[in-house]
Amino acid sequence: MNNRIPHYLIESFITAAEESSLQVAADKLQITQSTLSKQMIMLEEMLPHKIFTFDGRKKVLTSYGLSLYEALKPKFAQTQELIEQTSLLFSQPENVHVRICGRGELLDILAVNLKFNGRMTFMPMNNESALEAVLQRKAELAIVHTGIDSNEIVMRPFILNDFRFAVSKSLMKSKPKVEDLTDKIKSLPCLLYKMHDPVIENLLKSWKISFEELNVLRTYPNYTTLARMVNEGLGWAILPTHTAIDESANHVLPVSMSSSFNRKFHLCYRKDISSAGWLKELLTEIKQVT
Repeated sequence: MNNRIPHYLIESFITAAEESSLQVAADKLQITQSTLSKQMIMLEEMLPHKIFTFDGRKKVLTSYGLSLYEALKPKFAQTQELIEQTSLLFSQPENVHVRICGRGELLDILAVNLKFNGRMTFMPMNNESALEAVLQRKAELAIVHTGIDSNEIVMRPFILNDFRFAVSKSLMKSKPKVEDLTDKIKSLPCLLYKMHDPVIENLLKSWKISFEELNVLRTYPNYTTLARMVNEGLGWAILPTHTAIDESANHVLPVSMSSSFNRKFHLCYRKDISSAGWLKELLTEIKQVT
């Protein structure tokens, strides 16, 4: 006997051994009697001895079949119990470790606001790395702004970013009107997410200002850090609406731009965890905090 016996054949054998007939066993297994009979023939071909014989027209266990049943039954029951226990643990938030990856400032929102009972690890990384982490099962969830064409991945809307202008009241005493910003921002230090940021360039075009006219003081690719710089009075910045800013210490104004510059983010995860109870609970929480 060199072949490994599939788990489903063992389950079918134990059920057939316990029930009054193959038909009753097949009904319990939710297969046809013909399928169960073929499975038992397949199992017998993989074993050194017959497991069934006939008592009149009724199929019954041979001595070898009875011995095999008595040996397998407790092990199979233990296996089923372990599967049920693991399934229960996997469905409960307090028993899981969820790894979430994506842009740092978006992870900040979740890290601070989620009350999820499970263990969470937040891993800042760029869009491509976040997608790859989910595909390779190195993370359960990713926040991304571009999707992926894969039947294995689920994409759910996460957040839609609008933008706003922010500057410390220590740099600009009175709150300006959006239409008056053109003259004011040229003389003040500018804080950029990145050089030649398309968001800034889109605004400059609408304000009829060239990039060279800006007084760029610092560039830092994290909106949370830019907001802290604004709070410290280092300069003005264009921040997405999800980024927290102290509105008592700063002037904050909405700015309009082309809809193509509104950044849509998504949560992505593998389909094979879609039915997990902890995921449903976590997604509900994420929706509430964003």
